Amino acid sequence: MHETGEPEILTVNGLPRLVIQDADAYERLLQKLDEAEAIGILHVRLASVDRGEPGVPAKEALDSIRREIERPR
Repeated sequence: MHETGEPEILTVNGLPRLVIQDADAYERLLQKLDEAEAIGILHVRLASVDRGEPGVPAKEALDSIRREIERPR
């Protein structure tokens, strides 16, 4: 796992029950998830602007995005 970064899936009675993953690979996965969430938030916000919905000041929007991507999991 450490060399390849690939997770191992443990099964019980042939069914996947647990995933074991190298800590560095897990951190990279979390970073990618955070980035994907931020991009999703931006797409939603840009779509509302395209529809002509009233916007909010940039600082307020960025603070809101920051809160959304930094919320506890």
